[in-house]
Amino acid sequence: MGYEFGDFKIDTERKVVFFKGEEKRSPDGKPLWPKAVDILIRFVEKRPNTVHGVDVEDLLDQQSDDRSRVLTKYTSLLRRSLGNEFDDYVKTVPKKRDSGKQGVGYKFVGEVKHTPSAMLLPPTRESERRLFDPDPLAERRVSLSGRDDCRVIGSAVETLVHSTLDTSPHLSEMGWDPERVVIKDTTEMVDSAPILKRLGSGLLALAPNEANDIKFVLTSAPPPLKDDEDNIRLLFGRTDFQTHNTVRTAPDGVEKNESLALEFGNLDVELNRVPSSVGLHFIVRLADDSVLLIKRRNDLAHEKGAWSISGEEQFKTHDFWDKSLLRVFQRALCEEIVGLYDKAPETLETRWREHVVGKVELMKLWGLLFEEHACVTSLLGFYQLRLSRRDFLLWRRELAKRFVGRIDTEGKIYWSTTAELERLFKTGEFNAWDLWTAESVTVSAKMLHKTSRYRAFRLFRAVHGRCPGV
Repeated sequence: MGYEFGDFKIDTERKVVFFKGEEKRSPDGKPLWPKAVDILIRFVEKRPNTVHGVDVEDLLDQQSDDRSRVLTKYTSLLRRSLGNEFDDYVKTVPKKRDSGKQGVGYKFVGEVKHTPSAMLLPPTRESERRLFDPDPLAERRVSLSGRDDCRVIGSAVETLVHSTLDTSPHLSEMGWDPERVVIKDTTEMVDSAPILKRLGSGLLALAPNEANDIKFVLTSAPPPLKDDEDNIRLLFGRTDFQTHNTVRTAPDGVEKNESLALEFGNLDVELNRVPSSVGLHFIVRLADDSVLLIKRRNDLAHEKGAWSISGEEQFKTHDFWDKSLLRVFQRALCEEIVGLYDKAPETLETRWREHVVGKVELMKLWGLLFEEHACVTSLLGFYQLRLSRRDFLLWRRELAKRFVGRIDTEGKIYWSTTAELERLFKTGEFNAWDLWTAESVTVSAKMLHKTSRYRAFRLFRAVHGRCPGV
């Protein structure tokens, strides 16, 4: 939800203020402090009453005797950031001797209109379209859904995100801790018959030596309660690889048939009727701001040869053993990045404890995203390692020298930086370097995995506290 008054618009969810369509920033060029925006929102919501220090005490960190001074400080920041027009709507009310309230007050005057958040960033603005490069089918899906809380970046539709990702705290405070995310395998098979009946090709044959493994589909993801956001529960149903692969890649499957994708795919996981396999789409950042990438092999089932920032891992049956996301996060890092793949799932805890735990500063679930054309809702994860790129290489070499595990060879590992990733949004390409040889490669937007542009956006926003290219 947002508010409009005059040429101003406030996005109450993302804590952003726009004036004549442009984001207003602090005098130093940085994004407005979320707390300053919260105070402006309080002015609007308390109109026509005067707001004093005691009325914003819940928004402030300072002791109660500082509240009036702090309110004045933030109001002054708003005045300097928003310009002379701010004074047309927020009036200073002098302190009254017998008021019993501390300090001066502030009163909002003027007409206010409620506006859905999605309308605060007009999708027709050329600058926004260049930044987000939204997939036309994804935009159409969001429009048909009637939802106003979905951001479309590339082929990814952001359907759920932790509120901290748009308020610029420290990385350690962003998102959900994996061990606090409850997951459950319901063991129920997703009904694939309706969509399979629409496919004239029938089930695609399995390749030689290709196993028809169990695949998992996210079937329930209720938004967390506002007063208990740190806890979330996800339920999963089942399908199989052959069904999943057929529905996605058949000549008349959802990746090629937009009408079928719109009919059976849905942003609401409980209404989504496409049995497509859920995955953890994750980002790995090193201590020196290096960001790991994987150039996927050309013989994989999906996204052949695409560049991932940083990787994807599908769920397996044993990921549900401890009923949280912790095993999924541990396994993805061990197998895709570190080189600690082991067919025996019972060894994961030992591998993690003996070789990894001290190298990871934090792991977080940032949100859920709907991957257009595949019609699947997956998870967005983030890892911050304590190692520089040099130390990471030494660590990998030491593990290989000791013959500890092996890497899940879905592709070749490269690295880039968040500064390079910003070039993706400015010029449509960026540079990456081979992790082992340092050979440079230019990666264009068309070469990326479908959700990598979105992951690059979220990473840059989290690290730098602003949108890339702004």
